Amino acid sequence: MANLGEISGSKQWGLALGGAALVCTALYFTYFKTQRTANETAQTALTAKMDENARRIMELPGVGALTASAVIDAVGDGREFKNSRQFAACLGLTPSQSSSGGKVQLGRITKRGDGYVRMLLIMGAHSALLTASRRTDRISRWLIELQAKVGWRKALVALANKHARIIWNMLTKKEAFVVDHLPARFAENSV
Repeated sequence: MANLGEISGSKQWGLALGGAALVCTALYFTYFKTQRTANETAQTALTAKMDENARRIMELPGVGALTASAVIDAVGDGREFKNSRQFAACLGLTPSQSSSGGKVQLGRITKRGDGYVRMLLIMGAHSALLTASRRTDRISRWLIELQAKVGWRKALVALANKHARIIWNMLTKKEAFVVDHLPARFAENSV
């Protein structure tokens, strides 16, 4: 059987046709992969809207249906964790610690646990940080101050950590998200 170069009379022409066929094949698979991903995303969003826990989690700024359903799939109701710090540590959002002689030094985040959920929380934090200047709630004010102090990336991870801790509280206590929530120990001191 003759190859494309022999039919066309030149090897370059055959290479060009072969390259074009590869590009068309790649575009074909990319299109259908994109369609499949869009269908899966729509299905996930519909599932998340039907779940009570996911609906509560989606009230957080920067947390959408994908993040809510991924958290629910990963940890269920969150009761296997003793506290919210353990939950954030399980997702790899807490800094590593190196202690010697009573002096604690914090390092980079550990990146242990579910990388997909951690990525979604950081992407949601990115969205919330971009819109924080337009909001006046307590978390947004804290986030803007933190960004000015430590920089963009550390503020992103800090907000993702805070979101993980809030999500754990929402899952275990079955409470809705309150934007300007003030913990009881601080409310007593301000009165």
